[in-house]
Amino acid sequence: MPCNPALWPAIVPPMTVDPRHRAWDDIHAALPDGWHVSPPSYDPGQHAWTVVARSPQPVGRHGRPEYLEGQGEDELAALT
Repeated sequence: MPCNPALWPAIVPPMTVDPRHRAWDDIHAALPDGWHVSPPSYDPGQHAWTVVARSPQPVGRHGRPEYLEGQGEDELAALT
């Protein structure tokens, strides 16, 4: 029996994207090439999750990398 592509939407459920995966994709798309994004970490003292992005090369007069930080009550909040 041949497969009828017209029936595919009824047979195969649409793929859903995990919000965390979408947030990671958005972070990498927003940052310039070469930036490194750390894995999320939890600080129990602040009751918060943190994600840090670091520039690939030192910038400024003192030659330090640039850092961007996201913080939130969960991993997704830290990413967005």
